[in-house]
Amino acid sequence: MTPPSVTSTQGFTLVEIIVALAVLSMIGIAVASTLSSTTRAVSRADLNAARNADQRVANDYLRRQIALAVPRSTRKRGRSQLWFEGETASVQWLAELPVHAAGGGLRALRLRLDDGNLELDYVLWTAQFEQFEEVWEASGRRSITVLERVEDMRYAYLARRPQSGDAGARWLATWSNREEMPVAVRIAIVKEDGERYAPIEVRLRAIGRTRSGAPSSAAGISLPTAETDPSENAQNTEGTPAREPNDDDEDNKIR
Repeated sequence: MTPPSVTSTQGFTLVEIIVALAVLSMIGIAVASTLSSTTRAVSRADLNAARNADQRVANDYLRRQIALAVPRSTRKRGRSQLWFEGETASVQWLAELPVHAAGGGLRALRLRLDDGNLELDYVLWTAQFEQFEEVWEASGRRSITVLERVEDMRYAYLARRPQSGDAGARWLATWSNREEMPVAVRIAIVKEDGERYAPIEVRLRAIGRTRSGAPSSAAGISLPTAETDPSENAQNTEGTPAREPNDDDEDNKIR
């Protein structure tokens, strides 16, 4: 009698299973790493796009408002003075706003840093005011948040004529000239995360008054070229170098 034949089946050995699991693990790690890197890259791109959008909106808005500055003058103690005051950390001026903006008319405006936000204050200006301090104490003042999460900001002012015998135009840390306005205003902004915005340089459309009383334009005055380091030429009226930045209708936001 012949015994029945037994068909033998061969399976995977323990070593083969371990090798297969190791290969699958490496493939999974590579895929996960790729997905993680892609996600981080997309997040960084979105963050940079948001930052660039904020900077572009703030840049355009500040340019429009400052460029509208008018060389309005009043007589105080027998002498005429222009309504423009520039400090290292704030600037205030008068501007003729269009009707669709805050109702139009001649407004006093002020840029300042308040609790980490760049604020633009504005109020209707009348000839009864003798100085800016009176303007901001008056009723009807409104504020607009131009930019949030700002760590520091500095202003500089370009003089039309050489200061203290220096040759060429100069960037000044403060502006105390009450007879003419600066040619341009430069704004340097540092965000809370340490990001430094590219300096915003705004040329004023009118910088003073001619003998006939008409505003004189800054169109024929050239700004310093990009090859010139502004920090080397930046001085205030006392000769101290201008410091660059370190590492209910109220509270509207500019989106």
